[in-house]
Amino acid sequence: MNRLPIVLMPGLLAALLTASPALPLASGQPERALSTPSPGLRLTTLLDGARLQPGRPLQLKVDLRNEGAGQVPIPGAGRCDPALQPTIWGADGGVAWAQGLPLCQEYGRGPSPIVLAAGGSISATRCLALAVDAARLGGRCALVDLPSGTYQVGGNFHGMTLPRLEITLAP
Repeated sequence: MNRLPIVLMPGLLAALLTASPALPLASGQPERALSTPSPGLRLTTLLDGARLQPGRPLQLKVDLRNEGAGQVPIPGAGRCDPALQPTIWGADGGVAWAQGLPLCQEYGRGPSPIVLAAGGSISATRCLALAVDAARLGGRCALVDLPSGTYQVGGNFHGMTLPRLEITLAP
């Protein structure tokens, strides 16, 4: 029996390793926002759907890109673990849900700031799911326990405020 070697391109391998076939696709249209936290930096925030419902987690994806000609230090980078800290606000503008307090270090202590080269980027993804899915998801997502309604999701990434995106929590 002849065996053929399997060859994967680096991009395809990364896509296969980060894909999660156990998580179904989100529902609703993707939500996306761009912001400029400082000159030359572009912060893209993306939700892969607009509706969070049982059995259908959402992926919050963030990308910070240096579009300038020189290096840019990210002063808050490397201080908090995790770097992406999602928050959900209610219709009244108050915080309705936030992930547990991150482990953060004081300024001036810990690692040096990340320096983003021209054209470079850093990114992160965080899964959000309803608390009723806890057993099925096995700790892969941040669990949200809120009543049905319309909310806004955002938060912080390396100390920079994310733009808020609208989501609907459905039973």
